[in-house]
Amino acid sequence: MTVHYEIGKPRQDKRMRISVILSIGHTRKRIHTDLLATHSDLSRDGKLLKNSPIYIKVREIIRNTEKAYEALDTHLTGERIDACEAVGRMKRSQVPTFFEYAEKWLDRCELKGKKNYKSVVKHFRTFLGSDIHFSAFSYKLLSDYCYSLKDTSKAKASYPGCIKVIYDAAEKEYNLPPWSSLRFDIPKATRPQHRALDKDVLRKIFSYDGKEVRAVLARDCCILSFCLCVTNSADLYNAPPIKNNILAYDRTKTKDLRYDNAHIEISIPRQVLPLVRKYKGRVRAFRFHQMYSSESAFNKAINKGLKFIQRKVEKDLGTAFAKPLTFYDIRHSYATIARNELGIEKSTIHSILNHIEKDYAIDDIYIKKDYTLINKANKKVVDYVFSCAADIIHV
Repeated sequence: MTVHYEIGKPRQDKRMRISVILSIGHTRKRIHTDLLATHSDLSRDGKLLKNSPIYIKVREIIRNTEKAYEALDTHLTGERIDACEAVGRMKRSQVPTFFEYAEKWLDRCELKGKKNYKSVVKHFRTFLGSDIHFSAFSYKLLSDYCYSLKDTSKAKASYPGCIKVIYDAAEKEYNLPPWSSLRFDIPKATRPQHRALDKDVLRKIFSYDGKEVRAVLARDCCILSFCLCVTNSADLYNAPPIKNNILAYDRTKTKDLRYDNAHIEISIPRQVLPLVRKYKGRVRAFRFHQMYSSESAFNKAINKGLKFIQRKVEKDLGTAFAKPLTFYDIRHSYATIARNELGIEKSTIHSILNHIEKDYAIDDIYIKKDYTLINKANKKVVDYVFSCAADIIHV
């Protein structure tokens, strides 16, 4: 048995993945590592420099691999196994607990929504009350956990989904039984209730004239969002400077999931120009990043402000809302008005909302993007709701 390292071909970023090779007789098994070498780590003959930090880490992995193989005691039992079987046994003997693995995996992976995964892991630990080995995962355990989430609309699907992602990563790394062997199907999320507000209620929200600072911010951001193709709070926070009266940005939520980076270009309607000037930023379109430490803090401030506005609107209308008002309700309301009251095509509304569109993904590769259609539709919606804009927008 021998163990040595292998340097892979340069990737696009010119770094090279390092693997460890276990050889037993005529059989070989590659063990991938997270280590990446650069040309500065290599000598002229293409080997790792012995004084480089990465070489020290590789040597440690090689020593640990040798110790793990010796711990299999095949020399005592006389059993003959190939390199693939040896690596499989070594990985199974080194499998950490679920929460040990989840913590290390979350620290090293580049994952969008990592904060949500950490929340799920914390919630799962609270449910179990203790740590758990991967071998203890079962249909009953997962069913019981899902039952505890039965009163939620999204968590009963998203929480087990996050756990599966972590399990699948451990499966590849430690040669675990596949998730499918548990015969557990993740439940679907409950279809959300419609959150659309009619035009008159929207105008009440946009006309809020109180003095509470967060409520004023919430009102202004709702108007900005509505007039700018219902741009969400993360993109109001992150969007680059406006040029030639065009707000152009890649949608924060889905830019990493689409070949076109979820790019959109919005013509600024005249009704919202006073607010665009009011919140104009220097390095970004708006100065919200100077007011709040993160896009999450910004969104929370908006929703807190909407609580004040909701109480005022409910008092004016003499009736209570069915649920708390949120910034996302503006997005639902826009789409509903565009379709039901103005008859705008669903495909155009879909483009305005800047959603992932699987049905048209191939077509979009060949068809050059033209934002004229969505801007015409957006103008139609804005003019319909802001028929008396001067009476609504406060600066």
